[in-house]
Amino acid sequence: MKSKRAKGSAYELEVQKILEGQGYLVHRARQSYFRVKDKVLTRSNDIFQCDIIAKKKDKPTLWVSVSTGQRKAEKQGKLKEIGDIWNSQDKVLLYLRFEGGIWKIYELRNGEFIETGKIERGKYYLMKGE
Repeated sequence: MKSKRAKGSAYELEVQKILEGQGYLVHRARQSYFRVKDKVLTRSNDIFQCDIIAKKKDKPTLWVSVSTGQRKAEKQGKLKEIGDIWNSQDKVLLYLRFEGGIWKIYELRNGEFIETGKIERGKYYLMKGE
C-alpha cells in the first residue's frame, strides 16, 4: 500500500500530465528532505497552498491544489484563508480525486468553490453553463 505522501505525489503527477496535455507549462511543488540528527524530515513546498502552477500564453495562470474527495472542505478552507491575493486573470482550481480515477474540478469564484469540470475515464467534461 502506498503512503499518503506517495499517493499525493502520484495524483499531482496525474494532474500535471492532464494540464501539459492541454498545452500548459507546469511547475509542480515538491517536498524537500533534510536531516536532523538521525531523522530524515520533509517539508512541503506548496506555493500559497497550491501544488501546481500552470501557464499558457494568453490564458489565465492556473493555481491548482490537488487532493482526494474526502479532504474537500479542508483544502477549500486553506485556500480561502489566504485571502483575496489573486489577480483577476488567475484561476484558483481544486482537483479532487475520487474512487475509480474520477476527478472533479472546482474553481474559486467570488469566495466560493464552484464545480466546473469532471474527468472520467480520460474524458474531460465541462459542467453546464461553463
